Amino acid sequence: MSLKSNFTANAAYQAQQKGETDKAKSLYEEAMADGLNRPEFIDAYGVLLMREGNFTKAIEIFGEALKMAPAISQRYTIRIHRAIAYMKTGDMKRARVALEDVYRKLDNERIFETLGYFYILTDDEKAREFNEKAINMYPENVTILDNIGQYYLDRGHPEIAKEFLEDAYKLDKEKLDVNFHLAKVAQSEGNINKALDYVRQAKECPESALNDTSPEDIEKLMDELKGL
Repeated sequence: MSLKSNFTANAAYQAQQKGETDKAKSLYEEAMADGLNRPEFIDAYGVLLMREGNFTKAIEIFGEALKMAPAISQRYTIRIHRAIAYMKTGDMKRARVALEDVYRKLDNERIFETLGYFYILTDDEKAREFNEKAINMYPENVTILDNIGQYYLDRGHPEIAKEFLEDAYKLDKEKLDVNFHLAKVAQSEGNINKALDYVRQAKECPESALNDTSPEDIEKLMDELKGL
């Protein structure tokens, strides 16, 4: 790796942190063309691509990072990121294999967040037990709280979902998915004004292609609520 590629990758990462996406992408590509072999930077580039919705290219980028023999903890992080990209492209088989393999070897919040969501998304029989274990271990993790809230919403128990989602909201009011799911809870209660408030908040939250909720989902629910 040249000193130039390292410097350029650092600049790309700083731009990414500032939200300067186009600049960051350009700099990452330049760094990689110059022989960048720092897996942490390549992983960061892959995450940037996922946030934009370019999951196919992100999978390729994560594969490049894994070829560079990263440290074991970093390797697991990259594999989790690639599994998320697999999920987003509909390759559930590869996502499952990767996530369950990482879970056998690593016990941390990130794998509980991601594998818990995977089990919900695929309507797996492990979903309830796994997510309840996750929430007992990490009761203040917003993503895990939202996961279990979504689980109960999907299964027609908004009254149970509400408890978890309200806890998530107290911890972070800027989570798009949490606001959207709370809007669904309020709708189920017949509280249309409150549901609309949550939907409006969701529209103001930072969004990316990694959200479970799409802009189209928000607009559809808002139109539905306004029609009631």
